[in-house]
Amino acid sequence: MLKNRTVIITGAASGIGKEIVKQCLHEGASVIACDINENALQELKRSMDDHYVLHTYQLDVSKYEEVTNFFVYVETEHADVDSLVNNAGIYLAKNILDYQADQIDKVLDINIKDFIYFSQMFGKKLLKSQRKGVIVNMSSVSGIEGSSAAIYELSKAAILGLTKSNAMNFSLTSELMLLRLRW
Repeated sequence: MLKNRTVIITGAASGIGKEIVKQCLHEGASVIACDINENALQELKRSMDDHYVLHTYQLDVSKYEEVTNFFVYVETEHADVDSLVNNAGIYLAKNILDYQADQIDKVLDINIKDFIYFSQMFGKKLLKSQRKGVIVNMSSVSGIEGSSAAIYELSKAAILGLTKSNAMNFSLTSELMLLRLRW
């Protein structure tokens, strides 16, 4: 059960993200649903029962300034947030030979950079408040086994590496903070 948890979910207005939102709400969590598609966020909010605690926030997760502004909002309106699901992603279903430079940038910005931005800002928030939390990074079997969609595959392999690094970085930082507090 997720009762008494507050969860940020990116890519929340459709697909897997929308289902994660529904499941978290069903299990008792408060949810902050983020997506670039404001209309889809509004529809998601309208489709939910009033007894669920669902907040929506429209932003482009690949834009550092927008993510920074989002975390200012989180700090003022939802200081109790303790969970993050990095889910936003894009799949263009192209062979590597067919990608244009701007398309490569778009996939890497959405599928990698946003996970970095959200993990970094969420981790700093938790460490500052000395609270425990959870980060879930959605990846794909393509990141392990490969596929013909090389840029997508690359982005999902990067998320596997980021997840391992986050675990090491945040556990080491937490341990250092505990040592400083005990000193």
